[in-house]
Amino acid sequence: MGVYLNIEPPAPESSWDKIRIYRATSQTGTFTLIATQDITNLTYYDADGTSSSWYKIRYYLSLIHI
Repeated sequence: MGVYLNIEPPAPESSWDKIRIYRATSQTGTFTLIATQDITNLTYYDADGTSSSWYKIRYYLSLIHI
């Protein structure tokens, strides 16, 4: 079936550059990381998601080591 997610952008003054997407089978279930993507991409298609899936979105700042 699959589920499309439209992700709210963070506040413009934030410095986040990545998004982590987690899924669970219930609101109180264990959320598992299913994707990591750039913050410029605010949509995600979860091919394994269903209408009963629950999602959490986390913004974060990646650290670049040179």
